[in-house]
Amino acid sequence: RSTLFPYTTLFRSRDTLLLNNGSLNNDSGTNNFSNAWFNIATDAAMKFRIDETLFFQPQIYFGYNWISSDNLYINGDTVSSQNFNLFNIAPSARFVKNIIGGWYGALAVKYMATFGDNKDIYVNGLRAAKIAIDNYTEIGMNIEYDYEQFVFDANLAKQIGGFDGWIGNINVKYLF
Repeated sequence: RSTLFPYTTLFRSRDTLLLNNGSLNNDSGTNNFSNAWFNIATDAAMKFRIDETLFFQPQIYFGYNWISSDNLYINGDTVSSQNFNLFNIAPSARFVKNIIGGWYGALAVKYMATFGDNKDIYVNGLRAAKIAIDNYTEIGMNIEYDYEQFVFDANLAKQIGGFDGWIGNINVKYLF
């Protein structure tokens, strides 16, 4: 039996309206800066039972990101960038195994395609570089434990391509 579970989010823990301020200390003194980031996204997934303990879950993610940054002043130079408008599409697939007594393991692969206008970086008003966000593939594994209304999970993934490196996180969720 298969199950379709689409959902749309405006504000979520990893993709949200984010405002941050900070200070940059360098040879020319202390400089204040701020950034703003807004994201809206939707996911849809389908779960297919392969056997009593194994599931296959294809998923598709669509997202929009807007990023804005203030000028930075580094060693007497002014560094600025234009606002970013980025669209993401990420097909993915997971195999989820019910191990025993609320424990689950998963293997996943995702391809993140990013579309948008590449923006310029300016130093003292002169164009210095163009920023481009490249597509990447992510291959990872996940372990999860469900206890009553709590879900504890940890994952580790290798990113290859536009982002190259390892990422991981630990989550605790309470299901209402």
